[in-house]
Amino acid sequence: MAGEELIRETALWLRQEAVRTFQRRMLVLSGDARWCRRQARALLDALSLSPLLWLGEQAPDNVWQLEAARAHKVLGRELALAVFDAHDGFDADAFGAIGGSVQGGGLLVLLIPPLAQWTQASEPLQQQRASREGTARFLQRLVVALLAAEGIAVIGQDESGGARMVVQREPRQALAAQRPVNAGLHIEACLTADQCRAVEALEKVCSGHRHRPLVLVSDRGRGKSSALGIASARLLRQGVQEIVVTAPRLDAVEPLFAHAARLLPGAETARGRVRYGTAVVRFLPPDELVHYTGRPGLVLVDEAAAIPAPLLERLLARFARIAFASTIHGYEGTGRGFAVRFQRVLDASTPGWSECRLETPIRWAMGDPLERLLFHALLLDAAPVAEAQLSELSTRQCVIERLDRDVLVNDEVTLGELFGLLVLAHYRTSPADLQQLLDGTELEVWTARQEGHVVATALVSLEGGFDEALAREIWLGRRRPRGHLLAQSLLAHAGFIEAAPLRYARIMRIAVHPQLQRQGLGSRLVSAIGTHYEQAGLDALGASFGATADLLDFWAGCGLLPVHLGIGRGKSSGTHAAVVLKALSDAAGGLFQRTRERWNRQLPELLESVYQDLEPPLADALLQHCDGGGVSGGELEPQDWQELLAFAFGLRGYELTLVALRRLVATALEDEAVAGLLSSVQRSLLLGRVMQGRGWSEVAAAHGLSGRAQVLEALREAARALVLHYGSEAVREQVKEIK
Repeated sequence: MAGEELIRETALWLRQEAVRTFQRRMLVLSGDARWCRRQARALLDALSLSPLLWLGEQAPDNVWQLEAARAHKVLGRELALAVFDAHDGFDADAFGAIGGSVQGGGLLVLLIPPLAQWTQASEPLQQQRASREGTARFLQRLVVALLAAEGIAVIGQDESGGARMVVQREPRQALAAQRPVNAGLHIEACLTADQCRAVEALEKVCSGHRHRPLVLVSDRGRGKSSALGIASARLLRQGVQEIVVTAPRLDAVEPLFAHAARLLPGAETARGRVRYGTAVVRFLPPDELVHYTGRPGLVLVDEAAAIPAPLLERLLARFARIAFASTIHGYEGTGRGFAVRFQRVLDASTPGWSECRLETPIRWAMGDPLERLLFHALLLDAAPVAEAQLSELSTRQCVIERLDRDVLVNDEVTLGELFGLLVLAHYRTSPADLQQLLDGTELEVWTARQEGHVVATALVSLEGGFDEALAREIWLGRRRPRGHLLAQSLLAHAGFIEAAPLRYARIMRIAVHPQLQRQGLGSRLVSAIGTHYEQAGLDALGASFGATADLLDFWAGCGLLPVHLGIGRGKSSGTHAAVVLKALSDAAGGLFQRTRERWNRQLPELLESVYQDLEPPLADALLQHCDGGGVSGGELEPQDWQELLAFAFGLRGYELTLVALRRLVATALEDEAVAGLLSSVQRSLLLGRVMQGRGWSEVAAAHGLSGRAQVLEALREAARALVLHYGSEAVREQVKEIK
């Protein structure tokens, strides 16, 4: 009873302080699962708070319960009390999601095993993102953060089944505060001046000059979703007929629709849609929106940091009135990396773009201790070393090394710089990636350092080595072992069963500090990694990524060439997954040669059918990285040259010349020697119309041409240049006769 009384009184005190300061507080109960869950159920009765959520197993009856994998369902919601049960595994993304959903005055209760036991054992095997190699470095670091945090109480189970206080610490400055209210603000429903500015900026996108996109960024709890919903409602009342909202998931923007509906009395509502008279706010997934033929008055892209840049670029090019919103320190993608990467695109495409930041918290008061704990424990605020701290030393003087993760977990400076680089470089870096970085099975961490600072990093997964029985099961589609992406892609997708027993080093992620990019440091890092694993006896070095022309060029420069491209676009990424490979052993050399021969032989045909919608620069890059396996100009027969001559000078139709023309174009686009012969528009037209078979009107519109006639003339002009370049002396003599 004394133990239960200690827990109840501590929870009531934490709750009282949370209400007084309009901040959040946290209670950690550490003990066996049965004890922790019993104490938590008793707390729910004693506190009587609502709304509340139980994340994990064995929730009491009549309590909203979610599995950790579905924690994203709480995004945008406000909870008075949340219980996070970590006895069946700790999901870092779920912890970040639920922590940001507790409102000011609320309480987060974390249930964990006994501290010593929790930090010594690996996470359960059924947890997708948990450790599987007998270590729990992430948890060890988390416990250190919990015991040092302010605004927290940690109570442990004692030997008799009672309770003992482990640590109790209140923030040094816990001043009383009130929940924000609309007092003197000129826009209804807005609670801060930040929100008012955001709503006005969104309205300006809709009514001002075209092609002036807005980037709206904030941390969680600042009212970003509310601002989007308020602006949507106001715009519909002002006469805008359609607003389209997109995000990685509909769940992420449901609060937007709820805010809009509240400000539109009489509106018809459904999931992902609010209709107000003849006007509507509707949701479309990003991969559908890029093909949407409507003309919305405004497009809102929420959680843009979790959407790949190629997909964002397509949306930017398609819609003249568009706003991008992102959480700066989000659990499923960081706005800092998004802002840095996407700014270059905006500067080039729409130099009149603007940015609006929401700084003032709404869901809780300034100085919230739970926010500080989450930022530190999950490295949500990780950042690469500041440019001012880097010298002018040549990248050749950087030291490349493979890190010991047992040392890394205790080196906060190195870990923060390293993870900050990954956050900056990759569109969807989350706390789960930190968990994997520290505890992932067969994962190794590489860095390049300048004067001790991390300026480049790569994560390498060691994969493959399947026996014959497992290889057969994978080939038949019956088994998909977790990880092992390279072996499975070559085996299950490309059909090479001999890929199964080989061992691969897959570079999962690679990042270089922005100040040192395009100086060869990334290539040096890849080279060092390849040399190490070749000496270690592995068979191949590879990578898989959302294919873009720039990335293909980078990997090809490192000696890794494409051997496979996913058939469909990823639903979340909007890109085709490319697999690139470099042989490190004789056994892999034979496999690599066969995969390349097959790829080079099939690519021209695939571009015309399966990859018809591939972006021309990407298709161009794929063809340029063929190595002689494609059709060459020497294979053109005399009759082909006659047809090409006739087409080039307007004496023969396009359709009648297509077979010979495709052969010629396939050769030219692989040949670096003809780079200066063709303009970028000509190359794009040859790719889109000849190689991919896109319609006349589609390629005309993409290049600002009036229609078939102008496209055809541009193709004839390009064909003339190629005929003169590749044709024999006899062909060139015929050109003189025709002229």
